[in-house]
Amino acid sequence: MRNKLDKMYDDLFVKEMDVEEWILKYHKMTRDVMTSANNIAYTNMRCQAVSSEVRRRLGKKDKYEVGELHINCTGMMTRENLMLISDG
Repeated sequence: MRNKLDKMYDDLFVKEMDVEEWILKYHKMTRDVMTSANNIAYTNMRCQAVSSEVRRRLGKKDKYEVGELHINCTGMMTRENLMLISDG
């Protein structure tokens, strides 16, 4: 795992790989948010859209429901881009 993180760091910060190319190289993508248990988005607007679509498909009406897992994110600026990082 550490080796992969080192490669990711080197590509982004040392070799200055384009951020979009870097994301495509190291992260999986999906067009259907229901095909994965791990729905990840990289902007606040996209996070809200993914969350809303998943909740709509699951038939959830309230903002939060008992028993749901809540994950906090923090933002980190890299050059001109904002990256969201899970806090837990």
